Amino acid sequence: MSDKIVREIRSTVGRGCGLAALALGGLMCGLAREPLGDPFLALKAGTIGALVAAFALCHEARRPMADAKAGLTRRTALRIYAMRFALLSAACSLLSLAGEANLWLYPV
Repeated sequence: MSDKIVREIRSTVGRGCGLAALALGGLMCGLAREPLGDPFLALKAGTIGALVAAFALCHEARRPMADAKAGLTRRTALRIYAMRFALLSAACSLLSLAGEANLWLYPV
């Protein structure tokens, strides 16, 4: 398989995941917006959304394809982006917990 096809497969998966991340970021910004916004709720929504995206990518990576080389390239790209979404979910979760712990220790 040519390098051009491999690049196209990786860029297609990357564009789809980038669009999903953009939608998730828009949701988080909308939930955190003042005056009625809650940044901790936005971080929790980001945690859940990124975790759902990671699970969806892992599930999609299990589907077989007719071409073995293209399937392997696609599966690898999906797993890479699933790991990135899982790390994003962990970061949002830790930020939310740290912010709430700070409010518990030092109430306003």
